[in-house]
Amino acid sequence: MFERSPTTRVTTQYTLQSSASRAGVKSKVDADSRSLMQSQAQPQLRSQSAAVTAVLLGAGSSKRFGENNKLLALRDGCPLIHHALESITRSQVQRLVVVLGHDASSVRKHCEQFYDNTDGTKLIDIEFIVNTDFESGMASSLRTGISCLLSRNLEQTDAPAHAALVCLADMPVVKPQTINALLSANSSRNSNSQFVSAFVPTHQHARGNPVLLMPELFDLLLDVAGDVGARHVLQANPDSVQEVAVDDAGIFIDCDTPEQLTC
Repeated sequence: MFERSPTTRVTTQYTLQSSASRAGVKSKVDADSRSLMQSQAQPQLRSQSAAVTAVLLGAGSSKRFGENNKLLALRDGCPLIHHALESITRSQVQRLVVVLGHDASSVRKHCEQFYDNTDGTKLIDIEFIVNTDFESGMASSLRTGISCLLSRNLEQTDAPAHAALVCLADMPVVKPQTINALLSANSSRNSNSQFVSAFVPTHQHARGNPVLLMPELFDLLLDVAGDVGARHVLQANPDSVQEVAVDDAGIFIDCDTPEQLTC
């Protein structure tokens, strides 16, 4: 299980981009093709692997944790969100969107501190966006992150579309190797996986997080609501999901209470 030593430092260079929220971006896909749940048609075959951007959901108010923001609480001497950042940074992902909401300025500050004192051995581009509707539940943060990538895809039609690796900021022990396994599955798709639109990690036959979502699912994801993620969309489209077995129980572990910081 991936553990971060308090003295370990990832050597990383980062670039801060616009922090403006794109939560209001709407898809230009025709309404008749929006829902896989209402159609028997399979997603179109992609001619190349999608570029992958990690979307780190860190907007929640962490009400079950108490008065303090759990993402800033210390685990092994480091803020909880640093563990999620390190897992992403130590993987092969090179782009990151951090969705902020509750206590946005403090969380952003801690994210920036994570990348201080770096020597540039790895480049990771970071964009911070704010979900102003974070109190409505996780779905609003997912929509905000997906809207950001959808906007990028629509603006950069001559480049590979960006898929979303949806990560949760309160999951501290996901192994970088797990993320790489999902990226590898995306890169090695063949004729047998031409209709796959989502890659989900499994450990001992149980599904966990993070999940890798292809751009053809984005329009459906803009319709999710409440305190849920992409699970219902994936359950409604089982033929579009490919499970990726990993040796990582960390795909189940999150921290919702102070007692769970020692998990």
